[in-house]
Amino acid sequence: MISELELKKYKEWGLHLVPLQEDTKKPVSKPYWKKNGSGKIVRHDSWKWDEDKNYLKFSDEELLKSKRLGVSHEPSSLIDVDCDAIEGSPFMSQLPETLTIGKKVNGKVVVRKKLYFINGFIKHKQYKHNDEVIIEQLCHTHSWFHGGDRIILNDVKPITLDQAQINQVVHTVKKINAWSVMTRLMPREGSRDQFYLTLAGTLARETDWNPEESERFIEVLAEHHGENVRKVLEKVQRQYNNLEENKNVYGVKNLADQLNVKSLKCIDELRPAQNVNKELVTLKLGEFLTKPYPPTEYLQYPITGKGKLVQVWANAGHGKTWFCLEWACSIVNAQNFLKWKYPEGKEPEPYPVLYVEGEMSVSELQDRLLSIGERYQEDKKEFNRDYFYIAPLREQPEQTFESLTEKVGRANVENTAKRIFRETGKKPFIFLDNITALTVMQEKEGADWVELVQWLNRLRAQEYGVIFLHHGTKAGDLFRFGSYRQ
Repeated sequence: MISELELKKYKEWGLHLVPLQEDTKKPVSKPYWKKNGSGKIVRHDSWKWDEDKNYLKFSDEELLKSKRLGVSHEPSSLIDVDCDAIEGSPFMSQLPETLTIGKKVNGKVVVRKKLYFINGFIKHKQYKHNDEVIIEQLCHTHSWFHGGDRIILNDVKPITLDQAQINQVVHTVKKINAWSVMTRLMPREGSRDQFYLTLAGTLARETDWNPEESERFIEVLAEHHGENVRKVLEKVQRQYNNLEENKNVYGVKNLADQLNVKSLKCIDELRPAQNVNKELVTLKLGEFLTKPYPPTEYLQYPITGKGKLVQVWANAGHGKTWFCLEWACSIVNAQNFLKWKYPEGKEPEPYPVLYVEGEMSVSELQDRLLSIGERYQEDKKEFNRDYFYIAPLREQPEQTFESLTEKVGRANVENTAKRIFRETGKKPFIFLDNITALTVMQEKEGADWVELVQWLNRLRAQEYGVIFLHHGTKAGDLFRFGSYRQ
């Protein structure tokens, strides 16, 4: 357990501490009671926010009693570079020195994470090899840093990174990911000359690095494996010279073949962020007008259609979730919804629903859905439970969703929708309840909405119907979509 002196020090540094459960990495939740949309007082549980959406504070007494402590990123303005792969531990020294946490693995202490204060912006990002996380940038959740098997290796106040330094850390994290994977796949001693030559060519072809940066990358890897560094580095300049002279240069496919893997995502991550040689796909007007695009297919006309994007907007507490739960149930049960009917002559057909609920307590959610199901029974209608897929906040890891403004959060939803499509043969209608709870952004800043809107439009183009819920402003009289009003 933490001492009073340590607790005082960490709080003076600006670390927002949370107690963790004894046998997991999950934070301890605290209950609070609040009125729901129907005026009923219900229980909510949270480790992150209180009933007023302020960051939840734990008393010194609660923290001192806890055997494990975490630090919450957002209220601390903190990021965590978290290395899950044992192969990555030696390369963590390439990051700036700061508060550093380790753990014992097979009797050996390895570097697990480095924590930094930030004065800028960073996205959550996982780097994987064969679906195993190698290293990640954590910024919207919490980090286990004290107690249990955690060892504080460098007990100093986290340094503060500006945006340029944050960008450099992100760049280094990508390198640590690649060093770790290369270490895991490294050929046996005596057969590494060709590996380093191929790696040098791959860096020359696939990245926008200058020869010096590629040399440094290979030097770090070679030193770790006890190679003759001078001999290895000769290969780098040779590959750059060959590239300039339009001679054959090894690439990522050659490297993957040599390492006996199908692909190397770690190399993909090192590529430049944008491909400036791409063009827009264009059609001549005559081709476009005669191309047989499928017409929009409606269920309840015109509110429910494949590939339609619908916003449900109202001030807090005005029944958006009730409305959408009823709507979702009508879709899975092939029923008309209020005044919106199935088109004349169209046989009603049930469709699956993916309902992502980011705010409501699970008990209240159960009560509402049970109530809807009972009404179907009273009307002697069979309720199709198998087509209703629900993702409540309580069931998510650490009781939090990855933000939909982050690539990983959007991928979680999209991958789930694709899995439902594989299971049912039908693309589900996706309900996002609600945008405020499922994102981390400043809603008044239009730039924060750009990636979210692009993603919604991409789902729409794939013929997923998407319904998202959104609160009104505090003033209660405006709908804001970024910096736009109506």
